[in-house]
Amino acid sequence: STYSRFQGGGVSAGDVTNGFRFGSGAFSSNQTSFDNVLSSGTPSNIVDAATLSNSGIVSYTSRGGKPGKAMGVGRWKYPFDYEYQGSSATANVGEQTIATTTITANTIKTRGVRIIASGYNASANGNKTIKLYFGNKTITFHPADNNEDKWRLEADIALSSNAEQYISTIAYSALTIVYHGVEDAAQDMTSNCIVKITGECAHADDEVILNLFSVKGN
Repeated sequence: STYSRFQGGGVSAGDVTNGFRFGSGAFSSNQTSFDNVLSSGTPSNIVDAATLSNSGIVSYTSRGGKPGKAMGVGRWKYPFDYEYQGSSATANVGEQTIATTTITANTIKTRGVRIIASGYNASANGNKTIKLYFGNKTITFHPADNNEDKWRLEADIALSSNAEQYISTIAYSALTIVYHGVEDAAQDMTSNCIVKITGECAHADDEVILNLFSVKGN
């Protein structure tokens, strides 16, 4: 098939197969890069050249001459969004990671981060402990000391700078609030920030099970 070219308010047919054209640049569906896209006319500060891969735009240069960052699938974007739904459980005793993700250095472009984690406890032989890690900050709560209740953790993290945050947290066990508070944090967001949930059981036959882990910019 042919592409159509928008020019001077009108449309004229072209002869490039399986592609399309903006301004003086053409892009074909079987290419991995395109050049001179929107290189003339208006708008003047968008994309001049870019390299593509099967996971998104690897790099690009704006018309202003400034290089752009990668915009690939699975990368932190604006707003960023990470979510896990499934089943992740502790095994035996001791603290174990049941969910984790990483906010890459210098990629937060929002005013805050919202974290939600939820799951349930299997068996009721001993105490359980769940922890939220936001970089170098740890928040601990006991969702259910010795039962099989469902649990949920919510945390809103306000970013006042690259090195200063305020964390408002609330946690539930069944219908009971078992933890709430507002705390300071000092995570350097110019470095990678690991966000994770851990579970710990006092008895080897118990489990802390996670079903949802969501980390989103807001």
